[in-house]
Amino acid sequence: TYRPKERRVQEGYYLSPRTTAEALADQWLAADATAPEHTTLYCRNDDYRVCLLFDKKGSIAGGQVSASIEDLNASGYPSDRKKQIYWFQNRLFGVDVYSSIVFFVSQKVLARGGRKMRKNTPTAPSPELLVVRPGSVGILEAERRPVPLVESDMAASHYWTQGCKNGM
Repeated sequence: TYRPKERRVQEGYYLSPRTTAEALADQWLAADATAPEHTTLYCRNDDYRVCLLFDKKGSIAGGQVSASIEDLNASGYPSDRKKQIYWFQNRLFGVDVYSSIVFFVSQKVLARGGRKMRKNTPTAPSPELLVVRPGSVGILEAERRPVPLVESDMAASHYWTQGCKNGM
């Protein structure tokens, strides 16, 4: 269970708010960036790196990760960013960043206003994440990626266990 103002960790992952009420109670704020249609972007403590998307009903709809363009350029990481179709240039809290978005619900659900989040409502109701990319007119759904909901199903997927430590 998510508890505001505690950086709760479960199996190496930070627990995130699932509603705007939980987000606001934990000092997440609506970001100063344009969010995809039918959503609002919330970030914690002016931190652009990991933000959450909430639908019009205040339920979690997806997530956004971002990296500072300045930091990426300084890292020497070789990358032709024009070929990186899942990343788009953005500006958050006065920082130029590259961002990538994944939705937990379909665009149809968002267009209907979202969903009511109850205690037992899965954060991602479908075992698929909707990976998106920027288009000339807003955000486009790029692909649906099946995501195993239990660890025993990972062997047959395109996912593998990483070397993450508790709290990463």
